Order: sequence, then structure tokens, then C-alpha cells
Amino acid sequence: MRTGHNIFQQSIDEITSGIPELVGLGYKRLFSFGATVAGVPYALAETFKAKNDVTTDEMNALKRVGVPEWSRNSTLIPTGRNEKGYLKYIDFSYSNAYDTLVRPFNTIMNALSDGVKDKDTLMKSLGNGMIESVGEILKPYTTESIFTEALVDSTFRNGIGRDGRKIWNPQDETMVKIGKGILHVAETFKPGSYDQIKRLGQAATGKTDRYGNLHKLSDELGSLYGMREIQSNPEKSLVYLMLLY
Repeated sequence: MRTGHNIFQQSIDEITSGIPELVGLGYKRLFSFGATVAGVPYALAETFKAKNDVTTDEMNALKRVGVPEWSRNSTLIPTGRNEKGYLKYIDFSYSNAYDTLVRPFNTIMNALSDGVKDKDTLMKSLGNGMIESVGEILKPYTTESIFTEALVDSTFRNGIGRDGRKIWNPQDETMVKIGKGILHVAETFKPGSYDQIKRLGQAATGKTDRYGNLHKLSDELGSLYGMREIQSNPEKSLVYLMLLY
């Protein structure tokens, strides 16, 4: 982020310098970096939408109800559909190091399109964009921590996670509920790679996970380099959403 901020700042310095040669250089620097930051992800998403016959409305619906909360502001690349027509996608923001710089670029471009030319206002726009990006990065840490959320799920939320997933069945006996709640909290101490390796094993052997999901090896292999294909399931997502109300 620091390098990106410095590139944006240098561009603003040149654009507001009043020297025609530097102004042109500043715009060139800004647009070139912007093409990398915002243009490549957008182009990838639009290319795969066209290739797989996916509409913008479908992608918006997917972000509303078909993806985890942490992916709703991400760049999602549709990679196909299953036999039911449900979308498969890659969360490109997960592996895109420049994703957090999209907002600062957009705020500067919006200011320039509004006719803003003075340095102070453009720097303020850059600052606002950087603050928004930092806020997005810190969101998982400023909401409930993973451990605290699991503990709250197991106590005050009566066994229902924030995403609607049931930790236990209301018909379970008290000791069974306590046991499942303890396991739910204990899962927060697992390293992230554990689930990745577990899914790869299940995909390779054709076994389903605890929720009955059958993972495909071709999808899971992408997780080794940060490009895992994820199968959406609107039916389950809608059930989770209804449980929240």
C-alpha cells in the first residue's frame, strides 16, 4: 500500500505542477498504474462473464446471497456453472496484491472528472480512498474476532452462527449442544492450511465434508496458488439468510 500511495502522490504532484510536460507525465503515470490496479481485474471479470454467458445481474445476486460476507466486496471471476446452473467463481481479490488500491484510484479519478485541479483537494481524495481501503482490510479485526464470534455463536446466539450456519440442532440434548459448542470454539485454533489440505484429501478420495458437500479435485487444486474455484449454492445461502430473521 505504501508503494501504491507514493505512486499516486507522485502523479498528483506532477498533474498539479503547472508544467505541461510534467502534467502529461503525471496523467500517464496515473492511468498506467490505474490500468494495473483496476483495469486488469475488471477486464478479467468481464472476459469470463462473456465466456461463460454470465450477466451483471447474476453477479450482483451472487454477491448478495451466494458468497461469504468477506467476499461481497471482492472481484469475483465466474468460471462456469454446475449441472443445476449455479455459478462457480474465483475470489480474485484473495490473491490480487493491488486490490486495496482500487478505491484510492477511483477517488482520484472521480475528483479529476469533477474538474478538481488543486493539489490539496486531490491529496484529500487520495487520503479518503486509502482510509476506506485500510478500513476494509481491518474489518475482520474490528468486528468480532474469530474466537469471540465462535464463543458468541455457542452461547448468546443459541447455536446459530452470524452467517446462519447451525452449530447444533435444537432437538439435541443439552450435553450434545455443549459438546458441539466446544468443538465450534476449538475450530478457531486450527491453522488455515488444515482445511485446505482436508478439502484436497476429500476431493481426491471422493468423500463429502461434514455438511454433505462433495469437492472436486480440479477446483481444489487451485487453492495451492490462491485461485480456488468455489461452487455457489443459492439454496443453502437462502436458508442461512432466513435463519438470521
